Amino acid sequence: MKKQPIIGIYKITNNVNGKFYIGSSNNIKRRWRHHKSMLKNGKHTSIHLQRAYDKYGLPAFSFEIIKEVEEKDLLNEEQKMLDFLNPFGKIGYNICETAGNPMLGKNHTEEVKQLLSERLSGENHPHFGKPVSKEWRRKISKANKRFTDEQERSFRIRYDNGERIGEIAKEIGTHPTTITRAINRSKRFDY
Repeated sequence: MKKQPIIGIYKITNNVNGKFYIGSSNNIKRRWRHHKSMLKNGKHTSIHLQRAYDKYGLPAFSFEIIKEVEEKDLLNEEQKMLDFLNPFGKIGYNICETAGNPMLGKNHTEEVKQLLSERLSGENHPHFGKPVSKEWRRKISKANKRFTDEQERSFRIRYDNGERIGEIAKEIGTHPTTITRAINRSKRFDY
């Protein structure tokens, strides 16, 4: 039987200088792996945390769960923790003061939108001129999905037999869109 993921608020602490980062996730262990991967590859969204990692290395950091919560309360609890601990500036690595949505209430200027568009279009796009095989797409899809091929196939069979997507999603404990995507992947890659 598969263990349920831990849902809650976590803290990443730099044990050298005491600075810390607060985050939340519906699967904390997976989120930690993501943080470590981003840091290792020099691509973390928190430039402050990335610089500290580059300077001190992974052994200088500790990861801890500070509060387990219900998924429906996740962002609200993270916001409370951000407001209470204030992990910004000299004491923390967080950049955004709003839980879950760093661009909330903000918009890119037309100039920035144009620059981003130019930077990532045509020959500047990382996959420009590279053929994308069905197998490559399948590998990317598989790396980003939540369910096994067998589970997705079973969702598709249940759906094809007349069961509603909402019923399947409720039983699994996920959003109907997640089930729809799983069924579509199963159809697209014929498994």
